[in-house]
Amino acid sequence: DTEITPLQVENEIHRELNRFQRQSGTQLDRQQLKAFGFGDKIVQRLINVAALDLEVANMGLEVSKSTVAANIHSNPIFSGVTGKFDKARFNQILQAEGFTEEKYITEVHRELGRLQLLSSVGQATYPRLVAEEIFRIENEKRLAEVLVVEDIKQQSLEAPDDQVLLNYYNEHKELFTSPETRNISYVRLSVDQLADGILVTDEEIQKYFEDNEDEFFKPEKRFIRQFILNHKKAANEVENRLANGSNFVEVAKEFADQEPEDLNLGMLSKNDLPISEVGEAAFSLSNPGIAKVVQSSLGFHFVEVTEIKLAEQKTIEQARKTIVPIIQHEKGIDSLFELSNKLEDILGSGATLEEAAVEVGTTLQTISGVDRTGNNLDGNKKVSVSSIREFIEIAFSTDVGIESSLTEDGEDGYFILRVDSISKASLTPFSIIRKEVVDAYMIEARQKASEAMAKDLVERVMNGNSIKSVASIEGKEFELVGPLTRSGNGEIEENVVRKIFELKVKGAGIARINGGYKVIQVTKMDIPDSKSNEETVTSILSKIQSSHQDDLVVQLIEGLRSKYGVLVNNNVIDLLFRPGGYRANRS
Repeated sequence: DTEITPLQVENEIHRELNRFQRQSGTQLDRQQLKAFGFGDKIVQRLINVAALDLEVANMGLEVSKSTVAANIHSNPIFSGVTGKFDKARFNQILQAEGFTEEKYITEVHRELGRLQLLSSVGQATYPRLVAEEIFRIENEKRLAEVLVVEDIKQQSLEAPDDQVLLNYYNEHKELFTSPETRNISYVRLSVDQLADGILVTDEEIQKYFEDNEDEFFKPEKRFIRQFILNHKKAANEVENRLANGSNFVEVAKEFADQEPEDLNLGMLSKNDLPISEVGEAAFSLSNPGIAKVVQSSLGFHFVEVTEIKLAEQKTIEQARKTIVPIIQHEKGIDSLFELSNKLEDILGSGATLEEAAVEVGTTLQTISGVDRTGNNLDGNKKVSVSSIREFIEIAFSTDVGIESSLTEDGEDGYFILRVDSISKASLTPFSIIRKEVVDAYMIEARQKASEAMAKDLVERVMNGNSIKSVASIEGKEFELVGPLTRSGNGEIEENVVRKIFELKVKGAGIARINGGYKVIQVTKMDIPDSKSNEETVTSILSKIQSSHQDDLVVQLIEGLRSKYGVLVNNNVIDLLFRPGGYRANRS
């Protein structure tokens, strides 16, 4: 058996926190790391590594010390100014990552063993013909001629008689059935109802202002650009170039191959910068400009400040309008809880919902004809609660005359309701809804008529008429489409593009669009030559094989987990992600 110790997980948590801070400039705590989904990823990654290590040991795969040493010495991250392995830089990076030299060498040894195992997976290769065919499919282009047949233009249809309408009505009853609705009375208690009447003293305002001074202070912020170089020789040259007036963006492109948008760290305060030396350099400038070069474990940092926003401090009088509603809201939550208990006690003593509303100083609200979507008969949402979905679910599961239980409404409210009456779902009589039946019938009839016309036009095109000539005879607009690939151009409807690539050259067909049909004839097909695009085909082949290998690696790891078995102590995992970690929380 292999045990993944709490210390191993602790080390990975620290590395992940440091990695996240370096990459994003944001400092997370353990609980936030877990909330972002990194917690489970760390644990699962360690389990996968342990399963692979067990299989490497069982298979007797060996990695020599010389191979490990060669791997470390060839890693460019440990290269110094000369471009060769630098022991001092090696030690510096290991310290930043939380490794001793012995532990790092052991980890590299294990990693090479795992790579040796994984290299045996997915060695089968796909024929190049597969990549060539994918290239042709993805890059084939087509031209088409198109004309539109609109539903709304089908005006020559005869008005149906009542028997036809009645038949349509009976065949489509679901279109003319009114949903079940309910008339509801309800009381809502909220902090907002109480807050305005709550007194806030000067002492409370002063205390809040002092306890939350960060809310009323905006630190100085600067818009910062940065690029990093690893080699001292290049860093010295860049430092001289910038000192002599070279453009920061142009130098970054030349030496770091970074585009302007990749340089932007954004508008940041000094504390937002994870590397304190960079913060000191950026904020030492009295005006926008280029700071002195800074060296860290990541390399040589070149920093430019393009904009400065000075710090702002609100006075207590300026902050009063912000503070008073906050304190009122906080006090209101306590009062709301007391008021909700009072409401339940009043109802428990036999009072009606109307009487209880008066006693707690609020109003009884009513809404008529509410359906399961929360709309009433005129199609508007009239329920004055935050949790409308929960309100409707309770309303449609409560019997007539019965009061629901008091239910929390968001974070600062409660509601209780009573169903006063129910109107069952019912088919609206034909005599009342005749106009709606006519409208629905005509919409469907026009759609069928435009489909029939479109099919007739296709037949005429297939008999030798061009779409252009047919469009001219019918007085319709004619359109040239393309050249298009299968991915379209963002303007042509997806099903029209799909139809264009289903048809043969000179073939014609129709595709439904919003409000009509398009009649389509493919006029030209351009199939690219894969032989003259060898680089693209090679890239496609590489992606296919990489994707296939990734799938096989996933299957291998799943198989190994099943073979060796996995048992996770979730209580320990929970302790690891609490403030202070495992040691601080274990009993």
